[in-house]
Amino acid sequence: MKLKGFVAGIAALSFVGIGLLSNSQQANAATWHKGTPVTLRGTYQYKLPKGSALGFGTRVKISSKKVEVNESGMPFTKMIHVHYKKTGKSYHIIGYILKAGMNPGGKASWEMYRKGNYFKYEGYQTFKRYGFRHVQFAKRVVH
Repeated sequence: MKLKGFVAGIAALSFVGIGLLSNSQQANAATWHKGTPVTLRGTYQYKLPKGSALGFGTRVKISSKKVEVNESGMPFTKMIHVHYKKTGKSYHIIGYILKAGMNPGGKASWEMYRKGNYFKYEGYQTFKRYGFRHVQFAKRVVH
């Protein structure tokens, strides 16, 4: 009787060991989330350089389901169907940009970062190559 229990225990442990040691891929389904992260929501505005002929600095408005970017002299950019995942200290945002003026629309991918009232964003491919080194901070505004 003790021998049957011992053999059953060894068999069970061997199956557990094989399961733990096997090289299976991990599912990463929970990293992408719908909408925008709560920490990024708000309105941010970049300052213009002194002597600039543009009317106003770039304004970025982030709500729960969309991201809107308004640049002086450029068509209004609106990203919908937004999803995000946290990548270190910043957020990788993906979505669909609506067609407007010379902006053809389509899929887009941005990297966004916020610390206190300061905010940065950059296209994801540029961010992968250079990071946020050359990007100015925008400041949170209340409108």
